[in-house]
Formats: sequence, C-alpha cells, structure tokens
Amino acid sequence: LGIFSSVGFIMYYSALQVGDVTVVIPLVQTAPFFAIVLSRLLIQKREGVNFRLLVSAVAVVLGAFFITMGRA
Repeated sequence: LGIFSSVGFIMYYSALQVGDVTVVIPLVQTAPFFAIVLSRLLIQKREGVNFRLLVSAVAVVLGAFFITMGRA
C-alpha cells in the first residue's frame, strides 16, 4: 500500500509539472468517485454504497468536469 501511495504522489506532482493546475486539481478530486465504484464492484457485501453516496460522487465528478472544461 505504501508503494502505491508513493507512486500516486509522484504521478500527482508530475502531472502538476506537465499540466495546468486548474486542470489537474479537479481531475484529482474525482478519486472519491472511483473509490466508490471500485468498492461497489469489489466488496459488494461488506461495503454499503447507497444511492445518496453514489449521487454525491457523481456530483463531485461533474463539478470537476465543468471546472476543467471552463478553464481549458
């Protein structure tokens, strides 16, 4: 797990060096959406993913999309 965290930080700062901050940061903020989707797919019986949580994650992704499209 530590290796993945380290690689994630390296990729994050590499993306900030290559891309614009106003594009990279909203894309990074979509991580909760993917965590919810993966938890739903991988551990369906243990993790409770309800409709409210899913709608919240979609709202975060849509917000990041609109911010990115407005800045690009």
